[in-house]
Amino acid sequence: MDKRTVNRFEIPLKLDVRAVDYDQRFNAYTKDISMKGIRMLSQQSLNDGTILDLRLCFPNIPQEEVLAKVLWTKKKEDTFESGCVFINMPDYIKEDIYTYMTQYFPNELRKRWWM
Repeated sequence: MDKRTVNRFEIPLKLDVRAVDYDQRFNAYTKDISMKGIRMLSQQSLNDGTILDLRLCFPNIPQEEVLAKVLWTKKKEDTFESGCVFINMPDYIKEDIYTYMTQYFPNELRKRWWM
């Protein structure tokens, strides 16, 4: 039984990531995203509890920044997969995610919307 309260959408999105305690930025990519969190792939191993400044890199919309907290990280072959929960997700960023999905991944939206 799935305990999720919101659907995850398997859409690729480039992320520009910075751990709040460090100045170094790195790139990551979404594995899936919801209105509450994100699962991402990167070359960086992240500690549980790390706060991240995520820049969501939409193709035709200015980058949006949101804070997220790392809940877990797993090694996957030559990358790391991290599950994060959003700390501050303003409604206008939710709208940007929805717009991105409807423009570029309408089948993913339709597939998961009715679950």
